[in-house]
Amino acid sequence: AADILICSEPLAFCSFFDGVGVPVVAYIGNGPGFYLANTLDKSIMVESIQRLASQPQNTFIAMNMILAISSEREVNTRFVTLMPMARHLGSAMYSYNPDSKRGMGKLLVTKRVMASWDIRCMTQLLLIRAQVWLGKLMKELDLELASHLDGMVPIPKVYQIGELPPELKSVEAWSAFRACLVLPWDPSGLNTYDVYALGLPMFIPDPLRFLPSFVYRSQAGSALMNKPGPPPKPGEVFWPGFWRRLPNGFDQSQPNFGKMETGGGWDSFRIWTMLTEFGQLPHVRHISALSDLIFQLLDIEGLKATSQSMITHHRELHADSRNSWACTLARALAPIERRPTSE
Repeated sequence: AADILICSEPLAFCSFFDGVGVPVVAYIGNGPGFYLANTLDKSIMVESIQRLASQPQNTFIAMNMILAISSEREVNTRFVTLMPMARHLGSAMYSYNPDSKRGMGKLLVTKRVMASWDIRCMTQLLLIRAQVWLGKLMKELDLELASHLDGMVPIPKVYQIGELPPELKSVEAWSAFRACLVLPWDPSGLNTYDVYALGLPMFIPDPLRFLPSFVYRSQAGSALMNKPGPPPKPGEVFWPGFWRRLPNGFDQSQPNFGKMETGGGWDSFRIWTMLTEFGQLPHVRHISALSDLIFQLLDIEGLKATSQSMITHHRELHADSRNSWACTLARALAPIERRPTSE
């Protein structure tokens, strides 16, 4: 017999261990109702998870803060937050070693967030246009450098995860990139943890102005599909994405648009976005436009300093994570103190 049972997503699979009598540790990276098709299935899952959560040796863990909060609201169960440490990177962890030649080096883009947005191509074209302009500026500011560059600044080659050539698909190869442009398409993203563990400097849209549009890219459509009215109580009926409760979408003519107390509007989206890793992780660089990349990519020493700060922080997180997992397993395996029953 097993001493401990560990389950992951979908959380519904953890309900298979309900009543087994063995300590359960759940670690999820998606919402509790993910993969479940109907309300009845979700309600059964919620009841089972709540029974498991009532047992002191069981622990429910989410990989980030916003997932933990939303899961608590949906199943009325306490979740602990433990960030993935990307241990699968092996020796590539903390291995940032960019090409230090003059110019901007190679730039990695994490995802094509919309089918009609070719971010890689857009960024490459922007940097090509900047090449001539920077060349003229260099000629005015640094004649010696301009003579070596022949009036042109070497531009980075922009690559996108999912479309990488074979020689750049390994995480070891990612360490040689100058930086990474992270464009979220969801509140969570696993490759974010890999990039952070490499120490590869990350550029992310500004969380107060532009990040919500990426994290919740289907806000209005999701809002219109949800029926207006007060939300159900946690554990009573499965709660859909609570940050998307905008009965009238993003119709600015509506009287409650933008009012945080109604649970909808831009400020509500912005607050929830700040709970994501994209808004929480320190030592990432926030940008307001792709043009912000130009001079920052040229500052190789500044990027190396940012990388070192990321690595130092990740080492601290790693130590905290190790201690948290040790406590979780010790709690699960501790003998249960049983009170004598009265006859």
